[in-house]
This record gives sequence, C-alpha cells and structure tokens, in this order.
Amino acid sequence: MEMEYMEYITCPLCRDPMCVTIPHVTEHLERKHLLRTSAAVLAGNMFANSQANEEVWIILKEFDEKNKAIEFMEKNKIAALHVLYEKDLEIKTRNEEVNELKKKMTGTPKEPFQRIEHQQKEIHELKAKNTSFAYEMDTRRQEYELKVLENKLKCEKENVKIRRNCETLQSQLESTKTLLVEARTSRTKKCIKTENQHEEILELKNRNASLSSEMENLKFQLMTVENKLKSGKESKAENAQLKDLVEAQQNELKTLKTRVV
Repeated sequence: MEMEYMEYITCPLCRDPMCVTIPHVTEHLERKHLLRTSAAVLAGNMFANSQANEEVWIILKEFDEKNKAIEFMEKNKIAALHVLYEKDLEIKTRNEEVNELKKKMTGTPKEPFQRIEHQQKEIHELKAKNTSFAYEMDTRRQEYELKVLENKLKCEKENVKIRRNCETLQSQLESTKTLLVEARTSRTKKCIKTENQHEEILELKNRNASLSSEMENLKFQLMTVENKLKSGKESKAENAQLKDLVEAQQNELKTLKTRVV
C-alpha cells in the first residue's frame, strides 16, 4: 500500500501544526479557537485564493484578540468578585464584633458607644463603596457585551464581503479562461493565414523569376533583331517584317512589365 503524505502548516494564531485540508482546518478552528458554524466557512475561503486566505487570517487574528480581551475581562471580573466577597466577609466580621461589643458594653460609659458608632459609619461607607463598585462593574460588563455584539456583526459583514469577493473572483476566472480559449483560436487562425500568405509570396516570387527569365530572352531576341537591322544585308521586306516583329516583342515586353508590377 502506498503511504499518503499530508502537507502540514503552522497556525499563525496558536503555532500548532495543522493539515492543509478543509476538514482538518475546520476541526482545528472548532477545537482550538472555539469557532462553530463559521469555522467551515472560513476554512473554505482559505483555499479559494491568496487574497481570501489573507483576509480570513486577519479575521481570525481579530477573533483571537477579542477572545483574549474577553478572558482578561473575565479574570478581572472574578478578581473583583473575590474582592467584594472579602469585603462582605470583613463587613460581616465587623458587624459580629459590633454586636459582641454592644452586648459587652451594656451599661458602660458613652466613649465605647461612640467608638461603636464610628465603626458602624465605616461599615456603611464600605457598603456604599461596594455598591458603587458593583454598579460600575455591571455598567462595564454591559458596555463590553455591546462591543462584542458590534464586533460579531462586523465580522459577519466581512464574511459576506469575502463570499462576494470569492464569487466575483470565480466569475473573473471563468471569463479569463474563455478569453484565453478565444485568443488561442484566433492565434491558430492567424498562424494558418500567415502560412497561406507565405505560400502566396513564394508563388509570386517563382512567377517573378520566370517572368524575368522571359524578359531576358526577349531582350536577347530584340538585340539580335537590332543587330540585323543595322547590318542592312536583308531586304526591305525582311526589314518590315523585322520591324513588325520588334514592335510585337516590345508590346509583349510592356505587357510583361505590367504583369510583373
């Protein structure tokens, strides 16, 4: 059996290795980064093209930052609740101490009672501070929840934008493929036309060579006729025939010149 070798990459967010397939990336996003239905969508967009892959990693980095901020807020909330719990315990112990002092100090001078009243005032102040602190924590929690909802809506809009960009890129790819096919067909047609033109040029060159040879022959015949006319040995009848022959050959030469042009 042939062994299948899977390609692995490192996750830019958590630096864990993951296999370069849509199911493995989806499982990694669901398990490690706590994504749900958007995990499969983001994993599919990663393999659409390089631009979509970069946009998906930008969104995932923002998700990771928001999750870290949520964890930080939760830790602060737990710490604040722990502080409130300790304050409540302190108030409870102070109240118990005050009640014990009241029981012990029944019928005693006014000074211990003044001390008790001062402690009660401190207790009331601590309660008021705890109430204001709890109200502030609630308002901050509500503001943070609103920000989280706004970020979720923003991410959903970005996901829709990414899907639309993927669809437009796919349509552009299809149109580019059709244009390439048309360019190839037109190129083959041009090549065939060029070959035909080369054949016609060769044929014209051959015809031109044959016509030039015919012109040379006619020139030679014309020179012989002219030499005969100059010699004057022939009779007038022969001279007339020769003149007619010269004129006919000159006409043929003109026609050949026009054909060559």
